[in-house]
Amino acid sequence: MLEESKFNSLEEAKLYVKEYAITKGYNICVKRSETYWCFSEIRKGQIKCVCGGVYKNKGTSKQKTSTRLTGCPWISNITRVWRGLDKWTTSMVCA
Repeated sequence: MLEESKFNSLEEAKLYVKEYAITKGYNICVKRSETYWCFSEIRKGQIKCVCGGVYKNKGTSKQKTSTRLTGCPWISNITRVWRGLDKWTTSMVCA
């Protein structure tokens, strides 16, 4: 299981999550990121498995026969901690 850890930079935190995901067989991508409106700096983000989600039919009568979206629930959060430390933490939402 992904341990909650502290990192000095966002890049270190992303690398840690990426290495963990690779060891467990996941291929990952950034799901979303949020910034502070007054600083334009990232404050938190979510990383998910590329197979997460479900294909949505766009209204065509022909059904798509193949999709990489299989509903994988794996998501990890990366959050900036301001309490005098300016560190980044990681946590896993789903496994």
